[in-house]
Amino acid sequence: MRVPRQFSSWLFWLTCFITCLAPLRTLAQTTGPEVAAPSAATTAAAGSAAPLAAPLPKEWSDAIGSLAKKIKAALGDSQALTLEFQNISSLSDTDAAAIESAFRTALLGEHLELRAAADETTAKVRVTLSETAQEDVWIAQLWSAAVPSGAGAVEIVSVDKREERFQSGAGQHIALDKRLVWEQADRLLDAAAVEAPGSSASYRVVLEPKGLAFYAAENSQWTVVGERVAFTTPAKWLRSARGVIDAEGRVAWVWEGDGPTEASIRCAGDFANASSVQCAAWNQTASGQFGKPWGMRGREDRASVMLEQQCGTGLMALSTGDGDWTQTDEVQGYIVSATGGAAVASGDPMAMNGPVMELIPQGQGNAARAIVRDLATGNYEAYVVTATCSE
Repeated sequence: MRVPRQFSSWLFWLTCFITCLAPLRTLAQTTGPEVAAPSAATTAAAGSAAPLAAPLPKEWSDAIGSLAKKIKAALGDSQALTLEFQNISSLSDTDAAAIESAFRTALLGEHLELRAAADETTAKVRVTLSETAQEDVWIAQLWSAAVPSGAGAVEIVSVDKREERFQSGAGQHIALDKRLVWEQADRLLDAAAVEAPGSSASYRVVLEPKGLAFYAAENSQWTVVGERVAFTTPAKWLRSARGVIDAEGRVAWVWEGDGPTEASIRCAGDFANASSVQCAAWNQTASGQFGKPWGMRGREDRASVMLEQQCGTGLMALSTGDGDWTQTDEVQGYIVSATGGAAVASGDPMAMNGPVMELIPQGQGNAARAIVRDLATGNYEAYVVTATCSE
């Protein structure tokens, strides 16, 4: 957000006032645009940036990149600057240092030169990490020949606060892996591996909008086992039907729309023995596990799932990207605060061949099933996605 010139002076004095109230910090702050004694990160050679101990939360990285671009635009042809950084917020010293390091890297990425000392041709930039009750507010003040004299230009970005902060130096990292468990041309709601005690064969149960199919394989050759269990669904369900298999609980549901309601179909039995499976209309809410997720990235908050295992002090979760159904997709691991709601992206996202239609609990502490429509083949695919936390 570019602040109109008439408000620049007011924001400058407000920032100075907040700085003066910060306990113990004012002894180390300056009151004018001149560069103060350099911080630990500033003492690095001009043009270099300290490496991050771990990836910053995506929201922080986005805000840092946005502020760097605003500074680049404000400075115009000026390519050199000195940087002063101050933290008057509740952010820890570790987080503040990580933000400063990432910010220096972002400025270099905008082809700006960072200098240790100022002269008449060098711009001066002071970044203040401040906050309100709801947001982290980061303010950049600029003095250079490219902007009017006096208070200088002011650029601001804000980031929603987290209920619980995960320090960037905590070293928590989620690595993702995927394994294809089923593929077919017809529409697929879910597919799961089934164990049959005493048998060396592999079994799969496949849930489609109008029935359950059962397969077995030895030496990787899949064959149909038993009779398909068909059920009648209303015509309007054919496009909006959703479903899930709980292989351990020997039960599966199909329903219409955003979540299981009293209008659903329930199938129960031994999925390794097709003749034992019976399906009927179910007049109760299917299960409590399909409630709304934590509000992470994902299409309409539908393609997200919490996992049972912890990663550090938080829980692990998975969510899709935010494209539409015509685009390839990704699955991203998250660490979610145990107190609820605050989610931090962790590790690299894992690319998928098409949109992820659903993420479904796998029944293990660190895994989920991803139902994907491959854009190249048009087939529906079921993957087991495993999340591994390293400290």
